[in-house]
Amino acid sequence: MKKIVLKVCIMCCKCKSCIMTTISKFYGVVSITMDAEKSTVTVVGNVDAVLIVNALRKKKRPAEVVSVGEPDKEKKEEKKPEPSKPLPSCCTACKAVVKIVLKVSIMCGKCKSCIMTTISKFHGVVSITMDAEKSTATVVGDVDAVLIVKALRKKKRPAEVVSVGEPDKEKKEEKKPEPSKPLPSCCTACKAVVVWYDEPNPCSIL
Repeated sequence: MKKIVLKVCIMCCKCKSCIMTTISKFYGVVSITMDAEKSTVTVVGNVDAVLIVNALRKKKRPAEVVSVGEPDKEKKEEKKPEPSKPLPSCCTACKAVVKIVLKVSIMCGKCKSCIMTTISKFHGVVSITMDAEKSTATVVGDVDAVLIVKALRKKKRPAEVVSVGEPDKEKKEEKKPEPSKPLPSCCTACKAVVVWYDEPNPCSIL
């Protein structure tokens, strides 16, 4: 049985939940105590500190081992823990900003407007870039690629996920985007097709 003290950044409730869930998965953990003010996590149990740190780092929670030793003996008169300050629901570290590249057919101005409006409704979108020539839409933000694709397909805009990754770092010397060809106002996919049946007059004079 060991007492492991780790240094982990605890900024919000989501951080706390992620750290707690990651550590609790290890077999042999007896107790987990977290101190958000000191940014420490105390783990008691028959576990390996290195494995816990590696697991936390995989979850993008930088952790360090402060101390490893024997657990404290239980005292008869235990001090009541002081109430800690409430943590915010989420922090900037928990908001995973990703770059999503989607394959979507952009045939006309109406297609472009519909796609742009559908994606912009999602909370967390930072930027939307569309390339009509390549038929791609690049979305940057804290959003789910699957939900965006589903929303576009509901609007009869068949979409596919090309790639999901970290957004590109801002470069000092940005290349000016080349002027794209103007799109037609409407395409065959966006036009409402009206079918007219010219039935013959049933009345006939013999």
